[in-house]
Amino acid sequence: MGIMGACLAQELHNMQIENLKDLNEAFFVTIPNTKTKIVRTFTVTDNFYIICKKYLHLRPAGVPSQAFFLNCQKGRCSTQRIGINKFGVMAKEVTTYLKLPNPELFTGHTFRRSFVTLLIDGGGNITDLKRHGG
Repeated sequence: MGIMGACLAQELHNMQIENLKDLNEAFFVTIPNTKTKIVRTFTVTDNFYIICKKYLHLRPAGVPSQAFFLNCQKGRCSTQRIGINKFGVMAKEVTTYLKLPNPELFTGHTFRRSFVTLLIDGGGNITDLKRHGG
């Protein structure tokens, strides 16, 4: 989600299940509360869609919270929503797990930077970048 939508930690933290519409091959995601106060939409496709579907299937039945991101450990999700600070350290934890060099350089902003790289590599331009708050 963070990469496909160039999302900030606050936007990921605020994401609700109702913000996602499953199109059977992609998710259409709406971010209603952005830093720029402009509603933003994006799609989650390909492998990212498959990963998100698997994540949704981990969600326990009867969770009172509509938060999309729940705390998951050892392959099981709890009913507790992920805290905003967890999004800030998530990239560092992933790079440490993958034994990549310099994990301390990876922050919550890493997801947003990765989106910019994918956008430009995919033929995006400065107008596209500005549209996403860059």
